Amino acid sequence: MKVLIVDDQQATVKGIRDYCEDQGWMCCIIETFENSYEKLTDYNPDVVILDWKNQETGSYDGEDILKNIWENSFRPVIVFSAMPLSDLEGRYNHRLIKVIQKGDEEPVIQYLENIKTTAPVLSTIRTDFNDAMTHALNIFDAIDQTPNIEERVQKYVFAKRVLSHFSQKIDDAQLPPWTQYLCPPISTSLCTCDVVRCINENSNPIGKPEEYFVILTASCDMVDSKTQTPKVKNVLCAQCCPKEWYYQNGQFQEGTSRKKIAASVEKSLKMGYTNEYRVALPEMPRILPHLTIDLKQIMLIPLTEIALSQMNINSEQHKYYRITSIDSPYREQIVWAHMLNSCRPGIPERDLETWTNHIAPS
Repeated sequence: MKVLIVDDQQATVKGIRDYCEDQGWMCCIIETFENSYEKLTDYNPDVVILDWKNQETGSYDGEDILKNIWENSFRPVIVFSAMPLSDLEGRYNHRLIKVIQKGDEEPVIQYLENIKTTAPVLSTIRTDFNDAMTHALNIFDAIDQTPNIEERVQKYVFAKRVLSHFSQKIDDAQLPPWTQYLCPPISTSLCTCDVVRCINENSNPIGKPEEYFVILTASCDMVDSKTQTPKVKNVLCAQCCPKEWYYQNGQFQEGTSRKKIAASVEKSLKMGYTNEYRVALPEMPRILPHLTIDLKQIMLIPLTEIALSQMNINSEQHKYYRITSIDSPYREQIVWAHMLNSCRPGIPERDLETWTNHIAPS
């Protein structure tokens, strides 16, 4: 890992530098704020430890550096300052922007330990993304020669090409199940198969499976934008249950071996559902537990009672908030299971035994 420290008082970060060197990490200290962002881009660190106040001039030079990192070359930043900057994390609202007050270097060291495997990967992603951009621009001539093509269409074409090129680099990787989640959600409106949770101040951070619901209403009916209002007042949701519900409920006799249950579970996971109405959702560490969607337990929730995120909760209005979206093609599996369950016709009882005897070979 490459660590860059921007601080005009070396003594306050000596312990951090020593720890980095003991771990075999590359560590560079810039002792002046002047041209420090240019030096940062040259060094290209995985993580930046940033002082906030220039002791020589009294100006807050760290603010300009952080803004440049945020806008032009994002990477994890630890703002390590003697100043109380408690509002800074809220202003940027990003888990990789950390504010730690000077006086104790141990919290900085601990945070570096927490991100030591992630930070270098983010640096690789920046390189890969630049490579994807280079390939995406190969279509520039075609766009330039298409008459009256709007800016938003150009953005869409470039973004899709970059995404396709970028994703090909990991297509052969065996991904952990929770990568099917888009967390935090990207869409500014609720979408089909978004996972929402009851607002419960007394529950633990993850809560119980019964506190979660999966939205089944079509995404297009919930769009809320400058040009479109939602077409529905209520959202159809399926109740979630514990993971055991996926293979219990009379599916296996008591005493069935774990091996047999596991084989059945794996087979149904490949299909995407079991018995047409139960869908398993994987655990996302520290975000949500293992869940089973029960498509036979459905309810309507007023659209106005669902906050788009935990940060958007209005205690006087909202009773639920969105935890995560589910990416394609996994959400299509859920929709398909919902269609199989909800669209099946009711068939009256018939003499199937006689019919079977006529069809089956004698």
